[in-house]
Amino acid sequence: MASSDCDDHINKLPDGILPEIFSYLPLTDRKTASLVCRLWGQEAFSARVLADVEFVLTYLNQATVLELLRNSTRLYRNVIVYEMFTDSFKLVVGFLDKFGTTIEGFNLNDSEAKPAQLKAYADMMPNLKRLTTFMTKMEKIPNEPLVFPVLSWLHEVHVRFWTDEALNRYQFDVLCMAPNLQRLHLASTDSNGNVRMFEVLEGCSNQLKSLKLCIFSIEYPRCKLRFDNLEIFKLRGQIDDVDRLLQLFQGLSELKVLHLNVMIKKSELETICNRCTKLEIMNIETDMLENGSLIYLCNLPNLQILRTNHLRMPLLAPYKPINSVKELKFLIYESYSDEKDYVDNLFKVFPNVCIMKLFGFGPGLEYCASIESEIFSKFIHLTKLTIDEVP
Repeated sequence: MASSDCDDHINKLPDGILPEIFSYLPLTDRKTASLVCRLWGQEAFSARVLADVEFVLTYLNQATVLELLRNSTRLYRNVIVYEMFTDSFKLVVGFLDKFGTTIEGFNLNDSEAKPAQLKAYADMMPNLKRLTTFMTKMEKIPNEPLVFPVLSWLHEVHVRFWTDEALNRYQFDVLCMAPNLQRLHLASTDSNGNVRMFEVLEGCSNQLKSLKLCIFSIEYPRCKLRFDNLEIFKLRGQIDDVDRLLQLFQGLSELKVLHLNVMIKKSELETICNRCTKLEIMNIETDMLENGSLIYLCNLPNLQILRTNHLRMPLLAPYKPINSVKELKFLIYESYSDEKDYVDNLFKVFPNVCIMKLFGFGPGLEYCASIESEIFSKFIHLTKLTIDEVP
């Protein structure tokens, strides 16, 4: 039988199988496969396969990009606007004019966006799901507010801004644009207060499932924030008012993932562990925890992954086992006097760890290597140990 008559030819696979195969290929290999024939060219960059492909627009390729895109049949779903200048507005509009209805992820990266420009972009992306924008300054306040389109599919918004004024609701109303918002990331470099940022939070706190805050502020206003549905919380920055910091943890009964890159102490950790009893993953990046602070982790029966800056000998005591932790990541800054005692005490607190990763530099990195054999001999459930330099 001739090969062309064979029923099991690769181009006669059931619908959906060929795109599934291409989805496992790196982007360069997909490009090569797309040149084989017309069918492969369509399937290698079908809408389904393009879900994890990001098209990058930069000021370096403005003229050539628009020319190439005029005849393109690919349905791009994600775009990054990278290192654009103010006069590049027409290039972005030209791209969205062709692909805007299929775009699901729009990332302005480090490109500045004026409110009116951002509104123009949003008007062209009715199916947008993820938005990342960089707001640096407001334009002259208009007589009437800018009316952004209501994007019902927009569930994830990342906003980075220099001043709190950038969140002025008359020019950039996050909740009006994304009424079904579930994942929010607000990054501020404003040290003069974040009144409008917390106004945004007050309006959507009860519907959020994921929240990431980057705050560098001496104080912030007291707002009624209830995060009854929040499952992921990442907090980074500088907050000197501890009482107000702990207010953020009111009502976090559903929290499962917590990343803290703020200076907390033993009392704050105790409060967090008492209020967030469903935590499964905790990352504590602080150097201020007092001896014995880890005892409060025993209040977290579901905690499985723990990452912390360091696990000094005194910090481990009293040696009450935290049996739920299966994955442990921590930094070692220095060498400890007795390697065997240190590993023994580590095992007393985390007896069921299966995966462990040690970070270090200088003497700390050398010490990590020196206790490797002790760790393998003591941790009977360990299946993977990684030693790496501090990133």
